[in-house]
Amino acid sequence: MHLTEGQALTVEDVDKEALYKECGYPNWPHALIKIKGDMNNFVKNLRSEYIHMTYGNLKDELTELAYLYGIEIMENQAL
Repeated sequence: MHLTEGQALTVEDVDKEALYKECGYPNWPHALIKIKGDMNNFVKNLRSEYIHMTYGNLKDELTELAYLYGIEIMENQAL
């Protein structure tokens, strides 16, 4: 399980035109997240194009669940 923390941003907080060009198509909704830690490290360690996001800090609960199922935790370290 790849864990990181971050802050959800609203569309008003970013340059929409730049985002449209970057993602290649202007379809919404998108979840815009400013993560804590090294973004390059986070992206390098993604195993899929999809991620799951939760509101609130569920790190302890997810860590316990991973332990119960024998799932290795990989955390994105802060800079």
